[in-house]
Amino acid sequence: MRWQDVVLATGSLLLAAALVPTLRSTHKPALWTCLITAACLTVFTVVYGSLALWYSTGTTALTSGCWWTLAYQRVRMARAPGR
Repeated sequence: MRWQDVVLATGSLLLAAALVPTLRSTHKPALWTCLITAACLTVFTVVYGSLALWYSTGTTALTSGCWWTLAYQRVRMARAPGR
């Protein structure tokens, strides 16, 4: 295991944990913020996997999934009746 993998994975895990209140809140970031961040993190996930940084791959996939979920929630909010 490389130390870089541990550092990147720890940072990504902390970022995913920091998103939990936003995932549960009724206030969401702008859709474009969610989409761009999710897309970049998805690319990072593939790059980490190609470098065999498996912990980073998993935790960045988790963080990416959080941002994709926020994008989905934002779209649902925009389509909700009364908006």
